[in-house]
Amino acid sequence: MTTILHSGRGMITVGVDVIIGVDGQGKPQYATTVDILARVVHQVTLIQKPDGSTINADATLWIDGQQPVLPKEQDQIELPDGTLLEVLERKDGVTLNGALDHVRLMCRIMVS
Repeated sequence: MTTILHSGRGMITVGVDVIIGVDGQGKPQYATTVDILARVVHQVTLIQKPDGSTINADATLWIDGQQPVLPKEQDQIELPDGTLLEVLERKDGVTLNGALDHVRLMCRIMVS
């Protein structure tokens, strides 16, 4: 199935905090928030990790490959309502010539 991302239609602005390390207590440290456009679908999806374990994702985000920042696993995303998501899995969608077209992120709600 092909997903076509049209700029502005169904897209919302989300904040991306890229993880840059951890402090002395092991708490993640993030770079300055960068706003990007994404399509957010709230649905619970089961993800199977390479080690065979499974985890529930609470949301799927679709991001155009031309955004200024493309989140990766462990980055944090803030939705307009203030909900914080942690990226669990990233899959890159490429064109026939290998260029990055879009990114699909599977995320879970972060509990503080």
